[in-house]
Amino acid sequence: VMVGGLFLVSMLPIARAPSLSIDTSDRPRLDFWTCCYQQWFGALLMLASGVYLGVIYSLYPYYLSLRGLDDHHIAWIMALTLAGAGAFQWPYSRWANRIPQIPCLCGDFCLIAILMIGIHFVPNNGLLICSFLLGGMAFLFYPIAIGAITAESRGTIMVSRVSIAAILYSIGAALGPILAAPFIRQWHSDGFVIFTLGFSLMLVLLSAAVLKFKWYNL
Repeated sequence: VMVGGLFLVSMLPIARAPSLSIDTSDRPRLDFWTCCYQQWFGALLMLASGVYLGVIYSLYPYYLSLRGLDDHHIAWIMALTLAGAGAFQWPYSRWANRIPQIPCLCGDFCLIAILMIGIHFVPNNGLLICSFLLGGMAFLFYPIAIGAITAESRGTIMVSRVSIAAILYSIGAALGPILAAPFIRQWHSDGFVIFTLGFSLMLVLLSAAVLKFKWYNL
């Protein structure tokens, strides 16, 4: 109930923003593969955000249980993780159009990697603040990915791209736990950190390459 209330509060700025409804009648639409080809970096980010957040939703509680925390403490830590997600969306929404998005991505992934190392080594009573920050950083990935896949789109093209983004996110969220499970099976609690840390560093390198070689404008 508390987490649902926090998400409701975080949606208020968006709900209050003035907007015009989109006329979707007799307009061109965008198919899945065309969108993925035209907005390949945004599509890749949406897929990756699904993987990342799917792992946090499904396996972070399991990681905490492997560390010996009971259900009560795990519930509070997950609540703070999602509270951090809501808390960081508001300032990001105000500054999103004022900062370059790809450097923002690189910084976000670097901070997530640092937080995962911190989560692994801090004592259990330090997990509360680390989890709050992890939620804030990890869930910023989603709106940045949405912005990348819907860049410079209007009308029904925008509607189509948002729908395709949801499909890509769902695919990634389904794949995330499957990809991370072998790491946990092999290295137990360390496997969760190894997977998320390696995934973060891979995305840092990809974003840095896109920025350096100007493969994609965002």
